[in-house]
Amino acid sequence: MKKILALLGLAGVFLFAGCSGSSSSGTTDSETVADSETVNDSNDSISTPTDNDTVIGQDTGTVSDITNETDSRSADTVLGGTDSESDIVTANDSNTALNSTDSESDIVTANDSNTETGQDTGTEADTGSSTGDPFENGTDSGNDSETETITVNDSDSDTVSLMLPPRTGIGINLNFPERGGTFVDVVKENYRWNTGGSDLTASQVDSKGWPKVDAQFVWDNRPVAEWAGEIDDPEEYRINISGTYKCSFKGQANVSGNSGGTVENLNYDTATNTTTFDFVIPDASGAGYGFVLIDFTETRRTASDTGESGFTDFKMYRPGYPPDTDKIFTDAFIAALQGIAFEAIRFMPFVGTNDVEETYPQVTEWAMRKLPDDASQSRLDSTGKYDAAAWEYVIALGNMLRKDIWICIPNSATEDYVRNLAQLIADTLDSDLNVYVENSNEVWNSIFPQQPWNLAQADDLGIGEHENHARRTVELADIFGEVMGQGAINTRIRPILCSHKPMLKWWVVPMLEYIRDNIGEPANYLYGIASQAYFSMPMEDGQSIADILALARDDIAAQIDETDGVNEAGRMQWITTAGDWGLAGGYFIYEGGGHPELGNLTNIDNVISAERDSGMGELLKYNYGDAFLELGGAMAMHFILSSAYTRYGSFGLTDDINFPERNHKYGALRDLAAAK
Repeated sequence: MKKILALLGLAGVFLFAGCSGSSSSGTTDSETVADSETVNDSNDSISTPTDNDTVIGQDTGTVSDITNETDSRSADTVLGGTDSESDIVTANDSNTALNSTDSESDIVTANDSNTETGQDTGTEADTGSSTGDPFENGTDSGNDSETETITVNDSDSDTVSLMLPPRTGIGINLNFPERGGTFVDVVKENYRWNTGGSDLTASQVDSKGWPKVDAQFVWDNRPVAEWAGEIDDPEEYRINISGTYKCSFKGQANVSGNSGGTVENLNYDTATNTTTFDFVIPDASGAGYGFVLIDFTETRRTASDTGESGFTDFKMYRPGYPPDTDKIFTDAFIAALQGIAFEAIRFMPFVGTNDVEETYPQVTEWAMRKLPDDASQSRLDSTGKYDAAAWEYVIALGNMLRKDIWICIPNSATEDYVRNLAQLIADTLDSDLNVYVENSNEVWNSIFPQQPWNLAQADDLGIGEHENHARRTVELADIFGEVMGQGAINTRIRPILCSHKPMLKWWVVPMLEYIRDNIGEPANYLYGIASQAYFSMPMEDGQSIADILALARDDIAAQIDETDGVNEAGRMQWITTAGDWGLAGGYFIYEGGGHPELGNLTNIDNVISAERDSGMGELLKYNYGDAFLELGGAMAMHFILSSAYTRYGSFGLTDDINFPERNHKYGALRDLAAAK
């Protein structure tokens, strides 16, 4: 089995590379078998390898990262993770394969020298620990008690047993950050530093984005648009951010809470040049709650500095996570992704695709990409890194959650960028997971900078902008094929040609013809075609919630078959076009959901309330089920996992990642996926 063994290139930060001196503790399985006979299998221990074993674990319910450690007794390597919901453990000893799957979708594969036959179903109590993670040093120990079904097979060869992504036809777009938190470390998803009321400039930060001057950290969780004296959401729902945040940074400073909380237990360790403190946010609500300002003054980056010089490596761990945690993603974020049987995850918002492009002919080089050890995973204008989360996190989530990944590559990314990205994926994404490859996002949409970039390049090449989009999509497929093997195109590598839904005969068919006439048969390069599948949320005074939902359903129904329309771009026509051109994957929805007129405040209370209504859950089932999958559609990617509910849309399945079920959309998609 090919596993992730790529070094991130960070000092002390690893993605599945050996960390000497760490260890894994033993696991004793106490099983109650179906015939009421109790068996204690001490030889089934999978966490105590004794010679050159590899243990790979991804328990993605409690510890949301993938860890790496070396057993202190020999040359064993352990890649581990979190305890609770979706565990994947592989242990290789010498002879026999033990495969077990528990009720929480955990998968265990172990090869040892014992011989057992049979299938045991019962209760197993596991105790174990793992240290390290792909991005930071740390230790995590945990006990899980769970009901498992254990299948024991005799074999003299190693056996690989891994969950494949469920083929439900339902996927999700990840937001960045999710409302309520993506990362355990708040700083990873929030980059707002200012001094004197202005954002820090390039001269005021180092190459990673850390302040070189006294600065103020801004974290704003207020509902839209409280800062302007009004709130869109009729519920005025606020994320609860109360609790004690464990904070630290390299250097020293006077630290004080300017707004939203107080600083306690401030301490400076001269031996490590590390300052630690607690930031305590009260359990409160009401006007202004969620707006946090932390002041760093009289900063000294090193012990020898005598003047204002800033600091580095500021961390702000959420309540409930100790300062030595090795978790990267919050438990709630991982649980929300596990709660629905998503087939794939589209990472367009997560990596900030719409923010990357500059002005043509400026290009995006591989060296300009976000790295896991940058000051934040948010856009860093001060360092010229305009993307969001690093590709390493995309791959880690795919592996951890056992989901196919859908990536959107900047239109301006150079061949070197694309080749390096393909190599990173080839080296570190689990070999049984697929990668959907898309050129940027909505290059037809003039509100995004990739549209004028694509148009300008097309003019330079003497072709149409739609033809350039087609050419670029094939180019991406070719580069990925050169890196991962040409035979992987349209199997593991899945290039998707995306366009605006009404433009089936105006853009999509001409793009397919362009590929055929100038490059080769499209079916040799493209896995599928895709469009969005939004339905209109009408915004007129006097409309009730029921009126809004009924009109939205009518809009979905009108999108199914447009044979007699001007555009002839119904979903059935898209499906037929994909089939006529022999595209193996067929027709996909890259984004979908309810879509109001953005920025419009007309009847906003009822429009937002409709998004929370049980009828909206039924609309999502209809939009993706009867009006797409049942017609022969391939996979629908809802936009997005979570978001605030505002004048700018209420796209999220939930408006609080910590409570995904508080609205009806999340449960509706869970039920739809479970039925497939």
